[in-house]
Amino acid sequence: MNTNRLEELYLTIGNAIADTLGTNWSKAWIIAKLEDDHGEFDFKYQASAEDPARSFAKEVAPKMHLIYNAFNEIRALTCEASRGHWTSALFELSNGGGFKLNFSYDD
Repeated sequence: MNTNRLEELYLTIGNAIADTLGTNWSKAWIIAKLEDDHGEFDFKYQASAEDPARSFAKEVAPKMHLIYNAFNEIRALTCEASRGHWTSALFELSNGGGFKLNFSYDD
């Protein structure tokens, strides 16, 4: 697994979120559901921990191709021999720059 390339891809996704939302958010996340030939994405953020989640799909649309390609490459690089490709991923980003990424598999 190429960890340098994965870090670049994580940064690409994080920058796309940060560039889209500016400074008025505390937490943002993307749920990516990918198959071999297509993907679906859900984009949400919170202005503060007390605020309800809001969509930023419309605002991030110009960066959609970049985000799709990054997730698709992450999917290819993180394929596990025993489990195959993951089918969904949750990418969570805090305004301070910390992030988490969790994968789900169809078992």
